[in-house]
Order: sequence, then structure tokens, then C-alpha cells
Amino acid sequence: MKRLLIGLLALVAAPALAQTNPASTAVTTGVGANENLAAMGRLGSFSMAVPFDNRYIGMKGTPYTVPRWLPGTIYMRRGVQASDLPLKYDSFSQRLLALRPSKDSIMVDLNQVDKFVLRETLPGVDGKATVVAEHFYQRLSSPTAAIRDAFVEVLYARQGGKYELYKLPRKIFIKSERDQGYNSGRDYNEIMDVNEFHVKLPSGAVAKIAKPGNKQLEAVLPKADAERFKALKINIRTEEDLRKAIAQLDAQ
Repeated sequence: MKRLLIGLLALVAAPALAQTNPASTAVTTGVGANENLAAMGRLGSFSMAVPFDNRYIGMKGTPYTVPRWLPGTIYMRRGVQASDLPLKYDSFSQRLLALRPSKDSIMVDLNQVDKFVLRETLPGVDGKATVVAEHFYQRLSSPTAAIRDAFVEVLYARQGGKYELYKLPRKIFIKSERDQGYNSGRDYNEIMDVNEFHVKLPSGAVAKIAKPGNKQLEAVLPKADAERFKALKINIRTEEDLRKAIAQLDAQ
């Protein structure tokens, strides 16, 4: 009798074992697989399929000109100088942050700041030696209305020079559309760089250049200097190209 019961239990269990055996599972692909997944999603909260919306995955970009703490110096309008401070500049909200020894950060009142410097350590050309790049920020003495209260980074300037070059570090916020269609290409919020460049001309006026380029620079130069620039045969594609072009114009 005992042996009979064991045999019956084995027969009952056999179909269940067959159902869980991967070798006997039918494999569906393409449309069939998609229909199976859709069916699983209709089985309720205890099914294998859980609805997942991947149209939003987070934030890209940074509000900071350099997204890490850099040693720097702040020059206050009343003549006070604060040196060797870890600083970050949030150009999106125009905030200067300082890291205190207690490891908490404070926001510096930019109304009291005349200029500030951030020092960034970068790898050298050979990949071994390091160089220190100084990012020098100040307000312009005769700015256009659009940048009257903004800090610009000085890319080129020399004592007694005819030309100077500044970069206005601008950021814009692009929001993800939560009701967008799938595969639309923007499943994230983004803070994007839209930097502007401004050239101080020999007349003292400040002209805006939307982006580095030969035509953009020629359009703001005095006529004689525009002809000189064409003769230099410089191809401007990057910020560094633009800086070198201004330096050459200023040297002649």
C-alpha cells in the first residue's frame, strides 16, 4: 500500500516537473514574445511583469562652470581678500559657493565681490606633468545691459592692449516631457552650456559673439582689422582658436 501511494504521488508530480523544466519551455520571439509580455502585464500585481516608464532617467549636465571644488581667491569690493578657499561657481543661478573647514558650504554674497579666481589642475601635454589653469572672473567696466550684473571669465587681456576677450558662462535648463512618446530622444532633464563670448574693441565698446567662428568675429571687428584678420588665414572653430585670434589681432 505504501509503495502504491509513492507511485501515485510520483505520477501527480511529473507534470509539474515537466512544466518547470527549461528544456520543455516553448521559446517565442518577435510579435509572439511581445504578446506574451503584454499578457503578463495584465495578470495583476503578483505577475512577473511590472510596468516601467523609462521616459525619465534623471539629470544631465551641471550648473557649475567646473563641477568640483577648486582652490581659489575672492577679492571683495571693500578690499578684503580671502585666499586658498575651495570654491565652486554656479553660473546657472549665479552663486559662488565656498567650502568651510567644517565641510559645510556657504554662499558668498556676490554683491560684495569684485572678482574671483578658480585654479584648476590639468594634465600637461605629455600626460604626466600638470599645469594650473586660472579661471579669472570679473564684472565688466562698461557692459551691455544684458550682462551688467554678470561675471565673465577673462580669456585674454593685457596691460595697454587694444583687444580683450571674455566668456560669459551661461546655462539653460531643458525639461524632460513626461508625456512624451517613447524613443523621442529626451528622457532626462538637462542643464546645457550656451556660453557667449564678448570682445572688447579698440573703441572700448563690447561686442557679442554667439559662438567661435570666422564670420562671427569678422562681423564685429572694425573694417581695417577685419581685413587684417582675413589675411592671417586663421580657422576659428573652438574657444582656444578664438583666444589665439584675438591675441594675434592685439599684437599687430
